[in-house]
Formats: sequence, C-alpha cells, structure tokens
Amino acid sequence: MLFLSGMKCQQNGIRCQTIAIPGQDLCLIKLKVMKKHTENHFEIPVDRNRRAYGSAELRIRASAEKVFGILADVNNWPRWQDAVQEAQLDGKFETGTPFTWKAKGMRLHSRLHTVKPCEFIGWTGRMSWIRAIHNWHIQPEGDTCLVRVEESFSGFLSGLFKNTLQSGLTRSLNELKTAAEAGLSDSGKPVNP
Repeated sequence: MLFLSGMKCQQNGIRCQTIAIPGQDLCLIKLKVMKKHTENHFEIPVDRNRRAYGSAELRIRASAEKVFGILADVNNWPRWQDAVQEAQLDGKFETGTPFTWKAKGMRLHSRLHTVKPCEFIGWTGRMSWIRAIHNWHIQPEGDTCLVRVEESFSGFLSGLFKNTLQSGLTRSLNELKTAAEAGLSDSGKPVNP
C-alpha cells in the first residue's frame, strides 16, 4: 500500500511527489505530466528541444471553421501568405496527403500527418537536408479562436535558421489573422473581390 504525502514539485514538465511505503524510507517518484493540450492530438509533435524551434499564438476574431478552411485550402496559400509563391495539394486534405509548395524561392515537399477539422493541422516537410515538423492548433472560444503555430527544424546546420523560423511563424500567423478577419471565404478568396 502506498501513501502519498503532500510534498510536490515540478521541474522540466515532470511532476514529482514523495511517497511513503510501509517499512521503507521515503522515496521520490517522478510522475510524467500530461503534455500540453497542443501536443496531445498531433501524430508527430514538434521537437521543442531543437535549436531551430519557434512558436506563436494569437487570438483571431473569426470562427474556428473559417480559420481551418483558410489553412486547409493549400492551393490558395499564395493569396494570403506573402512568402508562398505556389502550393499544390496532391489529393484530399486528410492525413497522409502530400503537397508541394514554394516559399521564398525554395521548393518544399510536405505531407499532412494530422488533420482534425477545426482543431488540428500538422505536416512534415523537407527542404534540402532540413526536416521540418509544423503544427497548427485552433482552439474555438465563442465567435473567436486562439490559434497557436509551432515548428521545429532538424538536420545539419538547421539551428542557423532559428530566427528566420520564428519571424516566419509570426508573420504567417499575422497573415492568417488578417485573411480570416478581412472576410476571406473558406476557399481563401476575398468575399467582395
């Protein structure tokens, strides 16, 4: 029989607690804390320990459905993201579907790893020797939503892209906010062209 004491601590995402076992000295056990809600539903979570890791979070005055629709319309990304010159989804917007796109002159080959309508979108991608994991989390809150984007890079010299990665995520999130709040339809086209 275990008796949990009231002594608790938390370090690096691990909850610790002392326990008393009859006939034994007190010992410290570590209980893994459930990961943040943003990671729980992704098939492939970003690696927050990478040197090239970035995240941004913003409240958007639009429904989760509208925000998800804009993100899911991959072929229209160039209409609202300045850095994206072209994008082509190779099938339905669902887990496992590949897509290619060109951002800042670099061709990227990506594959959707998580799609949960109006909540989660995630993909992996490759550009040259760098592998990326990119995840969007959409949390509905009434007629607005809280949107969080995270990405990590791995591969030779990927750490050199940390600042570029962070500024790109922030810019992309702000462009999504502008698109969603300015009246883009779910297809990414202006409502009143």
